[in-house]
Amino acid sequence: MAASRRTISHCCQKRTELGKAQLASAIDVARAFQREAADTYDVSPRRPVTLRYASFSERLAFGSAGKKVAVRYGLHVAEAIEPGAISSHEFREKKLAKLAPLMSDARRRELDLS
Repeated sequence: MAASRRTISHCCQKRTELGKAQLASAIDVARAFQREAADTYDVSPRRPVTLRYASFSERLAFGSAGKKVAVRYGLHVAEAIEPGAISSHEFREKKLAKLAPLMSDARRRELDLS
């Protein structure tokens, strides 16, 4: 996951076709990693491990670089978060609604957030 986080962060600043492809791949890897982590790691009632992973992508998505790549290239860093892997009620009720505008229309429909 650390490599995926570095890739997401670094690719937000790239402006090449390779950079866009790397960011799209990093988003997919981050979501897959969160799904696997949800099945593998013990879930802490206070702070699930998947919530910690998601918080990194959340900070990037709300940052200027995340917003710029979404507008310029249609790559949405917020989509690196896999809500199904996060058991936190607070995340689902509060944060997901705030992240929804930073996702593509297709992803919002997929998550029933439209």
